[in-house]
Amino acid sequence: MGAGLITLGIIEASPSPRRICVRHSHPSSLMIVGSSLTIEIGDRNLLHDASFVVGAGEKVGLVGRNGTGKSTLISVIVNEPGKTVRHTGNARIRGTYSFLPQAPVAGGLGLDPNGFSHVLSGRGLDVLDDALNKARDQMAKDPSSENIELFSDLEEQFRENGGYEAEAIMARLADGLGLRPDLLLEDIDSLSGGQRRRVDLIRILFQGPDTMILDEPTNHLDLRAKDVLLEALMKYTGTVVFVSHDRYFIDKLATRVFEIGEGKVEIYPGNYEDYLWRKQGRATVAVEIPKPSISSSGSSSVPMNGDRAPAAEAAEAKAKRLNPIKRQQMEDRLHEVEEEIARAEAAIALCETELQSFVSAEETQRQTQELARRKSDLLGLMKEWEELSGTLETMG
Repeated sequence: MGAGLITLGIIEASPSPRRICVRHSHPSSLMIVGSSLTIEIGDRNLLHDASFVVGAGEKVGLVGRNGTGKSTLISVIVNEPGKTVRHTGNARIRGTYSFLPQAPVAGGLGLDPNGFSHVLSGRGLDVLDDALNKARDQMAKDPSSENIELFSDLEEQFRENGGYEAEAIMARLADGLGLRPDLLLEDIDSLSGGQRRRVDLIRILFQGPDTMILDEPTNHLDLRAKDVLLEALMKYTGTVVFVSHDRYFIDKLATRVFEIGEGKVEIYPGNYEDYLWRKQGRATVAVEIPKPSISSSGSSSVPMNGDRAPAAEAAEAKAKRLNPIKRQQMEDRLHEVEEEIARAEAAIALCETELQSFVSAEETQRQTQELARRKSDLLGLMKEWEELSGTLETMG
């Protein structure tokens, strides 16, 4: 980045471990919604007509045998599926998010191929810093009102995105995760697996998005770095969806567990220990989010891979004619539906907990019917959320 406003001149490791704090703010009570997802690789069907929701602030651990599709599901959620992956249905992420893949991106994501620029790119500061330098040079050559205004606007964006605190934040993050700060200036592709993993984690923690989607975040980390990362994610009030084979990490972090296997997403409340308790037969009912409705012709109500259904095109045409008052009404209803979905999920979890204790055959039958009714209600709410969200999205 050359002679930028940001340098590593004042960064040095702290003499003692630092706690990591992560900024973020989430705009919605629902952060991820998956509807009627079917995922295939070759002749293997990984998921069939799976639906789920992830709420704001939830920490969801994805578990299952190797090869069941955990990483593939994540890649579909972030819209980065491999070339051999075929999928239908829909997955939406609301707000900002960061994705930590198992395989790092060659060259990083910054303007320059080093860890420093890669981390700055999490907040767009690499681009802002470069633009500021060019605007400053231009202002020195021609101090016109236009050039001064451009520099002022860019400098304000730089400040609002935390540009002046970036060095100190990166120093704390590097110290906490056990990475020498000077390694951030090295060519990012020259770093070892453990060093690169730490740089990628620093970028995500530095960004502080609404949702973090992490594929094996503890790979290449020593025990100290794992503990520091775990503490940071436990204190982070945003949403986390993660894949991990570290049972201790899952148990401490997860508030829900999604088990991927046999073409389904089985959803369990609680941490990994709670999941095992239910899985081993001491409870018989797993939380299962119902599927969006299927039309009488047998086709999904969700378009496949972005294909436009006639109904979707008609909805878009209608949306463009909606006035501001109607739009506000739809936005208000969307927030109401999100709250109703959260209440419906809580009621379903309560019903399933009650079913774990046998009172009588009649009571079990009543509870089962109540559970089916509540799941049906949730299905309707999810469908309404999809329609409202899709219509508002087409309206820009």
